[in-house]
Amino acid sequence: MPLAAALLLAACAQPGAAPSVPSAPSAPAAAAPSSAPPPSFMPLDPNGPSPDAARKLTGTVAAGVEPGCLILRTGTGDYLLLISGDRSAATPGAKVVVTGTEARDMATTCQQGTPFVVAEISAA
Repeated sequence: MPLAAALLLAACAQPGAAPSVPSAPSAPAAAAPSSAPPPSFMPLDPNGPSPDAARKLTGTVAAGVEPGCLILRTGTGDYLLLISGDRSAATPGAKVVVTGTEARDMATTCQQGTPFVVAEISAA
């Protein structure tokens, strides 16, 4: 293929024209040193607060798509409520306050919401 392209270009050249010589590549420009100081703060974690940190969430309980799954809908996201104790306050439609911890790496069969291990639940 490269040979065909070279022959095609040679055939199109004007008679008597001097062949062009490619110029030598120029040296890459040196990167200018940055005068800005490094940031004096740690950037925020894009995944939110530490999953081990206890949190308090307020929202409305909704039935999950899978049987037995309860979702807490808050203004910032959906959480899968993992309640090991009394579930009576967590009926679909109820406004509740829950305290507990996120378990982002926990696999569940509910397939929705961030898993949230509930330590305490009460009506809002």
